[in-house]
Amino acid sequence: MCGRFAFATKREKLEKQFSVENLVAEPPPEYNITPSQPVPIIRDNNAYGRYLSIAQWGLVPFWAKDQSFGARTFNARSETVREKPSFKHCIRRKRCIIPASGFYEWHTLGEFKQPHYISMKDGSLLALAGLWDLWEKENHILETCTILTTEANSFMKPIHDRMPVILEPANYATWLDSRNEHPDALLKQLPSQQLQSWPVSNLVGNPRNNSPELTQPN
Repeated sequence: MCGRFAFATKREKLEKQFSVENLVAEPPPEYNITPSQPVPIIRDNNAYGRYLSIAQWGLVPFWAKDQSFGARTFNARSETVREKPSFKHCIRRKRCIIPASGFYEWHTLGEFKQPHYISMKDGSLLALAGLWDLWEKENHILETCTILTTEANSFMKPIHDRMPVILEPANYATWLDSRNEHPDALLKQLPSQQLQSWPVSNLVGNPRNNSPELTQPN
């Protein structure tokens, strides 16, 4: 699963890696993002180009009765995404990239859980494969998203049995193209050699903590 991540980067880096065209300010850094928080998502409008917007983390499908639905849909298993009512309409045309500096995962050691911070070895941002949807009720409009997950690759297996689907740059355009209804071949593990990780402080377990120190080796 992926239940916690960080997003802290310079505007120029985000623009260069993802070719977004609408940034006018530096994105505010967040080092301990949890489900239900607003997160940046990248989409592609065929008429206006690639752009960044904000969505609530935890997908609320258009047919849901209320917003509380999103509490249990912050992740979507890629193996069953076309079968689940919450996600099957989104995988066809409502895909996004959720940029991240890194994500956290906890490794269980007996009764102790050690948090790890996982990021790209080359210093680039993670391009997490996501889905989004639009929920509207009584003139209240809400955009939400979820992160797709897959089985852990050999790098992640010692830490956890699941990991987010991380897209490679060559696949960004294909994933974001809403005219392509079958991007399933992209729902795969990132090669292990592209990732790095280290143990971090247990302070990350408290959502109220939000500082660069959370991502530093402990």
